[in-house]
Amino acid sequence: MIETVKTLAKKDRRIIGVSLVIAFIILAIPFAGNPFITHSFMLAFLYASLALSWNLLCGYCGFFSLGHHAYFGIGAYVTMILMLFYDVTPWVGIIFSGLAATILAAAASLPLFRSVGRWFTLATLAFAETIKLIFINWDAVGAAKGLQLPVKPESLYWLTFAGPEIYYYLILGSLIIEAIILHRIVRGKIGYCLQVIREDEFTAMSAGINPLKYKTIAMVIGGLFAGIAGGFYTTKYRFVDPFSTMDWILSVEVAVCGIVGGLFSFAGPILGSLVVIPVSFYVRSVFGGPLGGRFFGVHRLIYGCILFAVMLLMPEGVLGWIEKRLPISGRISRED
Repeated sequence: MIETVKTLAKKDRRIIGVSLVIAFIILAIPFAGNPFITHSFMLAFLYASLALSWNLLCGYCGFFSLGHHAYFGIGAYVTMILMLFYDVTPWVGIIFSGLAATILAAAASLPLFRSVGRWFTLATLAFAETIKLIFINWDAVGAAKGLQLPVKPESLYWLTFAGPEIYYYLILGSLIIEAIILHRIVRGKIGYCLQVIREDEFTAMSAGINPLKYKTIAMVIGGLFAGIAGGFYTTKYRFVDPFSTMDWILSVEVAVCGIVGGLFSFAGPILGSLVVIPVSFYVRSVFGGPLGGRFFGVHRLIYGCILFAVMLLMPEGVLGWIEKRLPISGRISRED
C-alpha cells in the first residue's frame, strides 16, 4: 500500500513537472520576438478551441461531424456585423457570436440526428454547405465578397493591436476557460451519458438515458464554443467571407487535429492542434514559396506525407504515444 502511494505521488510530481514546463514554454513564446511562431501558435489555440468543442460530439458521443465550420462562420459573421454596422465592442460581439451559434446548433440538431453513422456525417456537411451558400448570395452581409472592418487605432475596447501577441494571450485564455468548462462537463453526468450513447445507443435507452437529449446538448455546447472561436477570428483578422470562415476544409482540419491528437480523450484535440497547425504553417512557408510557383500544391503533398508518417508511427495519436513513453498512463487522457 505504501509503495502504491509513493508510486502515485511520483507520477503526480512528473505530471506537474511536465505541465509546468509546457505552460512556461507556451507563455514565453511571444517573448521570443518571432511574429511567425507567435501567429502560428495563436492560430493553433484557435483550432484547439474548435477541436475541443468538436470532440464533445465526436469523441465522447461517437457522432462524426463535418459541419462544425457552420457554427464558426456564424460566430465570425455575428461579431463582424455588430462591430461594423452597430459599433458594438468585440467583447460583446463574441458573446453574441456564441449565442447565435448555439441557436443554430439547437435548430439543426433535430433534423440532423434523424440520420446516423456515415449519413449523419454527410448530413452535417450538407447542412454547413447550405449555410455557406446562403451567405454567398446574401447581399446584406456582403455576399461572396465578404465584409471588412475599417482601420482603427490600437485600442483595448476594439481589440485592435498591431502584432499577434495580445491576440495570442486572449485566445489562449479563452481556450483555458473552455477546457475547464468542458472538463467539468465530461467528468459529470453529461459526459457519462455521452459515452454510454457512444458505446451502444440501445443500452443507453434501456438505462433511462434519452439519446436525443444528450446528443443535442453536445451539439449545442460544441456550437457555443465554435461560435466564440469565430468571434475571435473576426477580432483578429478584421475580415470575413463565406470562403474563409465557412469552408468545409476547416471542419476537415479540425477533425485532423482531433484524430492526430487522439480521439476518445480530452487533451488529445489540444495536443493535435499544437502539432498539426504549426507544422502546417512551417511546411507552407518553407516549401510553398520556393517550390510552390513551379510545383503547385507541393507543400500540401509534403504536409500529407508528414501526416501519413504520424499515422504510421502514432496510430493511437500523439497523446497515446506520449503516454507509452511517460509513466502517466490513465491520468491525463482517458476520461471514460
